Amino acid sequence: TEVALRLEVTPRTPAPPGEVCPGAPDLPFDVTRAVSLEEYTDTVQSCLPGAVDVAHRLVLEETSDVLLVQQFSSGDDGALSLATSPCAEESDLLACRPSSRRTARLSLQGLGAGSYRVIAESRRGNPVGVSAFVREHVASAAVLFSDRCDDAFELPEQGGRFIGNTQAVGADYTSGCDIALGLTGGARDQMLKLVLDEPRRVILDMQGSEYETLLSVRRGPSCPGVEVSGGCSRGDTAQRSYVDLVLEAGTYFIQIDGFVEEAGSWQLDAYVVDP
Repeated sequence: TEVALRLEVTPRTPAPPGEVCPGAPDLPFDVTRAVSLEEYTDTVQSCLPGAVDVAHRLVLEETSDVLLVQQFSSGDDGALSLATSPCAEESDLLACRPSSRRTARLSLQGLGAGSYRVIAESRRGNPVGVSAFVREHVASAAVLFSDRCDDAFELPEQGGRFIGNTQAVGADYTSGCDIALGLTGGARDQMLKLVLDEPRRVILDMQGSEYETLLSVRRGPSCPGVEVSGGCSRGDTAQRSYVDLVLEAGTYFIQIDGFVEEAGSWQLDAYVVDP
């Protein structure tokens, strides 16, 4: 058999932005960046070996609270990590969240000023969405009582971090995604109020809560209001309840509840940004 072999040398194909940690593109605050991973490989030290990954640079000018979110394509899973450059050693990883659900989230309180790397991974190399919601670091505000509509705790329009406990309140309101087993009012709940002067994107995250949470967003002005489309989230996994909604100007009520009668200590991070 005769074989003809021809060898050509061409310039190296440039790596796509974020293929490696050094020189990774900036991740803008409070928006979701869609990334096609078609040209990417597994090149970054991360928490899911073998998965396709992309890195972004996150620059904080001051101590901040940060919520990192990765959205997966249907049927995919992966992981979300925060690291220091060059993302070459395991010690460079600061936090990691694998997930087999549609999102992976990392909530970081009081993260110091500096340059970090956000690493999004997909096991199948499908497109992902990556977001960094950032605000000035704030102390947690305690939500006391707020058992019913008439004493609902009012959230500041810029959001914040809030803590409470539903053990000492009553079961007053139901929600669209609960399984109440025929019990009137479902689990013990607390009511919060949010007034928006203009359309806003509202992200509510209950990571860190000690029980299986339920979160319901309702449109007023009367309380408890009407549950908005996509506004009910069951927190029956370790990441707890989470909603990401674009809301028109108006009055809203946020119901902190429990899945199938669960109750206890809860945490809520609220980021309110431009839609």
